[in-house]
Amino acid sequence: MHAMKKSVLKEIQNLIIKGQLERAISSLIEYCEKGDSGNYEESILLSTQFHIIERKERIGLGEFSQEINRIAQAVLRIVIDEEKKSLPIHEEKESSESIDSRLIAIETKVDKLTELLKAQWVDPIKLLENEYFWRHLEPGSKNYLYSAEKTLILEDLLDFSSVVIQYAKTLENEFINKVFLPYSNFIQDFGQDEINEYNGRIMKLMSNFNERMISFSDVVNYILWGIKEKSNMKISFMKFIEKRFSIINKEELAKDLEGIKDLRNRAAHVGVITKIEAEDFRNKVLSILKNILNRPYKIK
Repeated sequence: MHAMKKSVLKEIQNLIIKGQLERAISSLIEYCEKGDSGNYEESILLSTQFHIIERKERIGLGEFSQEINRIAQAVLRIVIDEEKKSLPIHEEKESSESIDSRLIAIETKVDKLTELLKAQWVDPIKLLENEYFWRHLEPGSKNYLYSAEKTLILEDLLDFSSVVIQYAKTLENEFINKVFLPYSNFIQDFGQDEINEYNGRIMKLMSNFNERMISFSDVVNYILWGIKEKSNMKISFMKFIEKRFSIINKEELAKDLEGIKDLRNRAAHVGVITKIEAEDFRNKVLSILKNILNRPYKIK
């Protein structure tokens, strides 16, 4: 087992002792997510954010909360060990009562740290996972959504562009896997003349699946074209969606997708995204996911 790095330990120890719990949480989470952090006694340090997600998928939310407790308790044990090492060895050594008092104070602060961590991270994720649509998300979509939620909840950033990109990737991944990939097979039912007449571009897009990933703009643009134009192929595309998802308000979806695409492009290229804008973007993405996944997804 690798020991916790002394610099990290000292930082967390000082923050806990000073009562700066939010900063201690950030340091603890950052430490747990770093690939080179290693493990320490009776705790499970998850090397990356995706390992946290994968482990959480396996053990469930309750056990994940227990794991956070184990991490906090492991930090406490290390802090206690360091406290004992730092005690004077001469005659003026502190009395056992004084030592116990200091350690109890530290333990109380670690308990508060753990509860705050749960309140800020575990509880909001629990609410999200209680949503019906969550069970029907692709694994990759859950990864993107976890990343976005964690950053939006826990980080105090000047620019939330990265959060917007993660939410956009969640939606993009859902449409690619649940709409475009299945439709790439369905589209073969059309005759080549009809494909060329109505939408040669979409056929080219479908035929290049193995050569490049469909972009978010591809996803949004084609769905908008399918809503706004009335070719046979585009009508069939919307019917294809409606057969597999909930009936959706097409005009409202078009409006939301336009706004989502615009803000996503700002986040990807220029401009600073505020937390309020990121929260609004999140709500629109989750609203679309709930609308299309609020009943079982039909594979066929």
